[in-house]
Amino acid sequence: MNGALRPGVLPLAAAAAAATLFGWTLLSRADALLLPAYDTAFFQQVVWNAGHGGGFSSSFFPANFLGLHFEPLLAVPALLERLSADARLLSLLNALAIAATAPAAYLFLDAVTLPRAVGGVPGEAGGGGPSARGRGWLAAALAAPLPFWSALQEAARAGFHTEVLALPLVLLAGWAGLRGRWVACWALAIVALLAKEDQGYAVAVVGALLFFHGPSRLPAAGLAGVAVSWGVAIEYAVMPALRGSVVSQVDSYYRWLHAASAGQIAHALANPAGWLAFGGMVACLAGLPLLRPGWLTLALPPLAADLLSAHGPQPELRLQYALPLVVPLLVAAGLGARRLPEPLPAASIAGMSVPALVLGVVVGPLPGVDVMHPTPALARLHACTARLPATAPTAADDSTAAALASRPVLRLLPDARPGDFAVVDRSGRLPDYISRPDRNRVLADLPGQGRRLLCDDGRFQLWGPAGG
Repeated sequence: MNGALRPGVLPLAAAAAAATLFGWTLLSRADALLLPAYDTAFFQQVVWNAGHGGGFSSSFFPANFLGLHFEPLLAVPALLERLSADARLLSLLNALAIAATAPAAYLFLDAVTLPRAVGGVPGEAGGGGPSARGRGWLAAALAAPLPFWSALQEAARAGFHTEVLALPLVLLAGWAGLRGRWVACWALAIVALLAKEDQGYAVAVVGALLFFHGPSRLPAAGLAGVAVSWGVAIEYAVMPALRGSVVSQVDSYYRWLHAASAGQIAHALANPAGWLAFGGMVACLAGLPLLRPGWLTLALPPLAADLLSAHGPQPELRLQYALPLVVPLLVAAGLGARRLPEPLPAASIAGMSVPALVLGVVVGPLPGVDVMHPTPALARLHACTARLPATAPTAADDSTAAALASRPVLRLLPDARPGDFAVVDRSGRLPDYISRPDRNRVLADLPGQGRRLLCDDGRFQLWGPAGG
């Protein structure tokens, strides 16, 4: 490897490539109206309401949104969208956050692969680990492909989620703690905790790492304790209070466990698709987590939570559901690297990036835009809905929901009410969560409700409220 080239250049170049690729892909899908209402329109409406005095509210959930997912970090895009309310901003934030995982993971792995000094001498008792130069290139080889993991591509395809914003923050918190920069460590960890209720686990894992392998145990123990206490308090006290009598949508994912037999639970936990995806994530780290099986077990609780869910994509670790496993796996990989022989040949270090790149190309769902809609349709939708009042309650087809979500009340078309404006997309996708019979009934009833047809351009229709 050329000594004039610094290893940190590789994850920075990977971040630039990932930001460009994912940004282009997500913006192209937005222009082609291929972003589904769940979850892009869902988050966009919460962000718009938060930025316009409506609090953390959404028409998709009949209680305070923070009672469904505790995500105060949504205030950041809400402030940004004060300048221009557009769901495509969420797509850009999603792409940038995924890209940022490469340099954040590089800093984290470079720090964690350096054994803590014992008796003033670097290294663990009975082990050496990579040299400083080899450590940097090893960290770069593992971190640079991270945005292109199949799991991260799935998270990009899922659209905006705050846990994507949290991932680089947690990694940077770990790096700061390993370097003894406790103020930065705590600040980054606290912001990550505000991203979602489940980030308490990721921060607790980092706290455990810092306790056993960091420069000081007291602040590390405090960090882990705060993370666990935060997660428990938010999940079992704050969120139920915010929901009130409203049942969480997530409750349906695990309700079946109340009456499940031991055999049914074992069958769910043995889901081959989920374990295959998990194995792929371990392979993306060149199998290094297997060298530290004790630390690898920290990835099992979030994996079990995925496998036991009745929500279709979750047991297969599709969409954003693999993200909670990333931090525990990186911790185990970094500690596993300490057990590698020294010196490692340059070809061996470079080869550690190959599994992630191959799996990303072969298995990953990106890049690309669905060939069913090669022509952008967003401008055409905006032209047809020019007479739609900015704050009017609206019922929209799934494909148009994200583009129209910057308003106080938005429903999907099957749930249309008489006072809603209705937006129909004759060519749009209908995901599985849309009731086709209910949508067909609404479409058949529109002309007979006294509604005015305000626009019909051949693909899109805009209908006024019932009764004119």
